[in-house]
Amino acid sequence: MQKSDFRIVFMGTPDFAVASLRALVEGGYNVVAVVTMPDKPIGRHQTELSQSAVKQYAVSQGLPVLQPEKLKDETFLQQLSNFRADVQVVVAFRMLPEVVWNMPPHGTFNLHASLLPQYRGAAPINWAIINGETKTGVTTFLLDHEIDTGLVLHREEVEILDTDNAEDVHDKLMNLGAPLVCRTVDDIMQGNIRPIPQIELAPDEEIHHAPKIFKGTCRLPFDKGVKAAYDFVRGMSPYPAAWTRIPDSSTGELVQAKIYSTNYEKIKVKEPIGTILSDGCSYLKIALEDGYLNLLELQMPGKKRMNIGAFLQGYTRSEELKYMLSRVFRINGLESDNHWSISRKVRKFVLMKHDFVSGVYEQKSECRLNIIEDNLIIKIRNVSSIADLYISESSMQETSEYLLKDGDLGVLFDKILSDRNNKTKKNDYKWSNLGSVKYH
Repeated sequence: MQKSDFRIVFMGTPDFAVASLRALVEGGYNVVAVVTMPDKPIGRHQTELSQSAVKQYAVSQGLPVLQPEKLKDETFLQQLSNFRADVQVVVAFRMLPEVVWNMPPHGTFNLHASLLPQYRGAAPINWAIINGETKTGVTTFLLDHEIDTGLVLHREEVEILDTDNAEDVHDKLMNLGAPLVCRTVDDIMQGNIRPIPQIELAPDEEIHHAPKIFKGTCRLPFDKGVKAAYDFVRGMSPYPAAWTRIPDSSTGELVQAKIYSTNYEKIKVKEPIGTILSDGCSYLKIALEDGYLNLLELQMPGKKRMNIGAFLQGYTRSEELKYMLSRVFRINGLESDNHWSISRKVRKFVLMKHDFVSGVYEQKSECRLNIIEDNLIIKIRNVSSIADLYISESSMQETSEYLLKDGDLGVLFDKILSDRNNKTKKNDYKWSNLGSVKYH
């Protein structure tokens, strides 16, 4: 049978599917119709419609396009039947009812972004990377009653590099899958297919699944090693993106920050799991059980995606203070296993929640620090300087309430943080003298 005589209906929606459709069209195959998702309303008032990537390409090629709301709708089924397809090709589309996939005489085959039977499900690319796989691939298989369980027609492998993220692997599989779709159509057309049950392809392997990813799924896990955390971020990048909680620079409240890129140091750590470490200008890392996860690229809510240097530069001094406080070596009279505390009035503002910085121990009751000559002593170690801040206990309540309202506790540390090359070893400040200072 010639290509021009073998009628194909193509079904797909995103960019991943466009490559296969383009390969069929440019390869001279007879694509008689395209089925894709209905246009979606977008914009503030939902008055504009967004077309799928597959529809945009199909329209540019003059191909008939069907966009059913329901795949069992009688009108749609009649329209589909009228195209008299010999085979249907599915790439990144919805689950089809039997009345649809069983319609053509040669059935319907799907291109799946994994080496079936591994990673059946909606997110095979993400889960393969998250699980630290070093190879993956694409599979064409015949649809049947169960999801991703049909007879395999062809498979092609590709390597997953240790630096690849989900976007990198997506593009590799998209480009690998397009010629495989054409090859599968050729074999069906010539009667050369030899369908293989999936169980025969991995009789002794543990089967991994690839369920749909939700927002809660994307939270960066702290209960695993640094390599697992690194793979997790890669597997979620750039979409939907892993996230963790970081203090907002203006309010101090914990918000969800998306993480796009990391690296890791596999090394013995002293800090409790989850401790945040930073010098306030060049690095931000999280202590895990067997090393540090360095955050390289992230995005705060309502902000642009940025590298860690730009991110830290954009923080106010009050936020920089918080990161420094997570590296405190000693608060006078209270040093125990890297856990530390501070007076409740100050803790109310500067400490972060225990689930975010587990290295910070927040007592339920007010903790009393050693008082020397009516002054509260806090010792902070900076990259280039050590400063002792003498804070008058008598004025603490009034002034701290004022500073808390303005969200500018960092004003206390203005001279220390403004010059990282400051050679001064000791600076004395009276809290009572800073109550009227505004920080800009």
